[in-house]
Amino acid sequence: MFITNTILNLLVLIWSVIGVIIFFTLLKIKAPYGRFSKKGWGKLFESRIGFLLMEFMGSVFFLVLFVIYSIKLNKINLILVIIFILWQFAYVYRGFIYPFFRKKGKKIPLSIIFMAMIFNSINSFLIVTSIFLSINQYTQGWLFDIRFISGLSLFIIGYYANVKSDIILRKLRENKKDEIPRGFLFNYVSSPHYFSEIIKWIGFALLIWTWAGLSFVIWTCANLIPRAIAHHKWYHKNLKNYPKNRTILIPKIF
Repeated sequence: MFITNTILNLLVLIWSVIGVIIFFTLLKIKAPYGRFSKKGWGKLFESRIGFLLMEFMGSVFFLVLFVIYSIKLNKINLILVIIFILWQFAYVYRGFIYPFFRKKGKKIPLSIIFMAMIFNSINSFLIVTSIFLSINQYTQGWLFDIRFISGLSLFIIGYYANVKSDIILRKLRENKKDEIPRGFLFNYVSSPHYFSEIIKWIGFALLIWTWAGLSFVIWTCANLIPRAIAHHKWYHKNLKNYPKNRTILIPKIF
């Protein structure tokens, strides 16, 4: 193996601490893309191209590492294949389908694209390494383990809710008459697309059951919770008739 479990866990711990720091940083500084895009962060790219570049590494680098580990270690099983398929489902959608849901014309600075590529590369490395180090726990019985079953269920629910929320936002952008998202989970929270993304990766972390999976959840929350808070404040500030009963991310709670 290219790396031991001890070294991997140390890297995961360091990466998780950085994620917590980023969380508190993003509570103060809005990531400058989409609605909050601004100059001063490098050359601006059209959002569709930007998102494709940002998420490209999450799919392709994961694939490359997965193949390398499989060949080098001569180890592969059904559980690893399922994990691979789920990851690719998420990142192919995010990198190659979702960008065309976005409104053409919005900009993403090069610095954000570059940071996202690094983020996806590091997470891909940690996740792939962790699942191959944990291959002995992924026996046929793992398919019937409560962690795998509950994790897969959450992943599927989160994936579905995430795509459905994106479709609602896309239709909203096409409807110039109304800026308030409506329907489905938008009736309860301002950012169901972020909430469902978090649920999806919590499910993934459960079904792989590694520290790297938990670290990825930490980073997902670090990126999306501050973003959801910023969107919620923007809606209330700029949309006069925005529903007062909607919470930020979790229905009736937060």
